[in-house]
Amino acid sequence: MLGNNTFKLKTVYQNEKTFLILSMKKKEQINESLLQILKKDNNYGLLGVTWTKSGNINKLTYEISNLVCLSEYIKTPVSQEKYFNIVSQIQQIYEKCCKATMPVNNLICSLKYTFYDPVYEKIYMAYAPVINGNYSSNIVKFLYDLNKNSSIVTSDGNALNKYGEFLDKHIFIQKKSKDKNSGFSYNDLYNFLHEKDIRKTAPDNRYNNKKTDKKHNTAPLQPADLNDEINKTTPITPVTTNQSISSATVKIQRNVGELFITDKYGQKHIIDSFPFKIGRNEANNLVINDPHVSGFHAEIFSKGDDYYIKDTNSANGTFIDNREIVSEVLSDGITFFINDFPLTFHKSDVKPGIRAEVSQTCYVKPQKLSNDYLAYMREEASGNLIYIKDFPFSHPSLDGVSIIRIQKDICLKNNSCSSLFLETENIPVNVTYALYSGCSISVNDQKYIFYIKS
Repeated sequence: MLGNNTFKLKTVYQNEKTFLILSMKKKEQINESLLQILKKDNNYGLLGVTWTKSGNINKLTYEISNLVCLSEYIKTPVSQEKYFNIVSQIQQIYEKCCKATMPVNNLICSLKYTFYDPVYEKIYMAYAPVINGNYSSNIVKFLYDLNKNSSIVTSDGNALNKYGEFLDKHIFIQKKSKDKNSGFSYNDLYNFLHEKDIRKTAPDNRYNNKKTDKKHNTAPLQPADLNDEINKTTPITPVTTNQSISSATVKIQRNVGELFITDKYGQKHIIDSFPFKIGRNEANNLVINDPHVSGFHAEIFSKGDDYYIKDTNSANGTFIDNREIVSEVLSDGITFFINDFPLTFHKSDVKPGIRAEVSQTCYVKPQKLSNDYLAYMREEASGNLIYIKDFPFSHPSLDGVSIIRIQKDICLKNNSCSSLFLETENIPVNVTYALYSGCSISVNDQKYIFYIKS
């Protein structure tokens, strides 16, 4: 849901194609001139859209077949060069909207509803061509969330630190202004990315990307005067890489041996002091920004040659194998849950005090978890977990419902259930919706929270 109850977004599968559907009440007027621009066949990074009316609802439909939502794509490690290429493409889309006098507030700035084409290495964003819309984008917050949730294989930690400071500065300015994008322009971001020590990691296609995905071509953003401006710009060859990507960079200190934990996004967190505290408070060694996690939820400590996880009087508990624990020894590869948030403990032959010098920050791919589930559901009332190990998946508690995989998405299908809801959306029989980590599912009034394991 975006902004308020007026806007709703969902992913729908139909005739072997995937669509993003934006539904809004009819008081949101469609700007038909903008709509026509978006329908045209040009490759500018905005998804093409069609408009239909149904009852009191306006529906905008964007085809997203063969695209990956950015929130999922960034869950796997990405090179720093590719990360800044993604940021650079977002900057270009922002710039094009401004130059085409398309209100930037109508740009859907959401990690979940921004898409990446892994074949052409191209970003696509949805644009809502409405007049005086109630949805208002927040580009600074969007870039901040992208930086926070991306796992980056770092080649220049100084550049990433500077970029983080740049975003923090604009978030601070934004908080003092009524305008969400106050004090931030496409030129601010462009100039930062192309400073001398940043530019090498931020390739700029400047609208002339030779790789053209005909399927998702979208509109020119304004008449010939914009094309003249585009043609004045010198293209820079984009960086290509075979690595895939994802969560804010963690600076890693290498031990000859290591203790570390990996989270559900694949992010690695080094344990280099005890007690290693976990919780929502910023003073913890590992901060989990989740309202169901206590300020100081749990801690890892050592005793002799063993390591333990201890719950520190949290409100919602710490769990191992569906058991709520107070204190328990940790073995290599064991997964424990901070409420619903899974963390996996890893250890090698640690020799305290001995450290190997490294010249740059790097990302080490986490070891495979000891269990082989792909996703799980937690029943809200009892806290019981249902593990999903293969597809299609069915369970006695989910009568008339199956969980299936379509392309890269995990989906909920209503086979015969009379009462099935995803968040607040009723799912009719024979309809399939895409699931995302943290979503709420109600099956015959029994509520579950669904999670995907990275």
